Amino acid sequence: QTSYAWFLGPISKAARHVTSMPFFSWVNEQSAVAAFKPVATQVYYHSLSLPRAIGLMLSVVPNDRSELFQPLTKHAYEEADHHLLLVEWMIRHCLIQSRSDIYETAPTVETSSCINIAYEIAMARDCDLWITCMNSAIELCFFNFFCALAPKMRELGAAHRYFDVHVEADAEHSTMGLKFLSCAKEGSPRSEHLKYAALNSISLWASMAHSWIGISVLPKFNLDGDILS
Repeated sequence: QTSYAWFLGPISKAARHVTSMPFFSWVNEQSAVAAFKPVATQVYYHSLSLPRAIGLMLSVVPNDRSELFQPLTKHAYEEADHHLLLVEWMIRHCLIQSRSDIYETAPTVETSSCINIAYEIAMARDCDLWITCMNSAIELCFFNFFCALAPKMRELGAAHRYFDVHVEADAEHSTMGLKFLSCAKEGSPRSEHLKYAALNSISLWASMAHSWIGISVLPKFNLDGDILS
């Protein structure tokens, strides 16, 4: 991915900053599976919404961007049952008795805001924003999330395919589609806009993750991926 170093460098740096924030420390400190019920409940809403959002994006891809049909379809297919795998895990470890229990807790404002990014981009029919924000930024954050969660669940005796499959899948998703960017010239106004939007997506993802454990944060990044606040 050296051709996209101008983009992936700052995005990766910003995502690494997030892994040093309190949410990831909280994950490492937990000693009981039950502590993850609020996190799993909120992740369910994201997992449930993502295939729909990808489908919406797929349905509005312009004719001259039809090369995106394949990666979008592949992504939707791979995400289609992930929310069900999460429910299976939650029931197995007595976090819920049935899927309906999840709906007793509403998504946080931050979870809803992060989910809505996908729908807003799809309605704007902006393929490049989808690639940079949804794939490269948010999927990279989820890759880091599952890289922390998968070993923690093994440590707690609660390993499950749901966590392990995301470590591999989200690594691929985070670079999926970059070769299809219509404007990938370093330093151009459009490229800078895409990078700015992707960094904002990472800010929202961080805010979302922290809302799951009752912490209110909103980190901001400059265009080099360095944290400002």
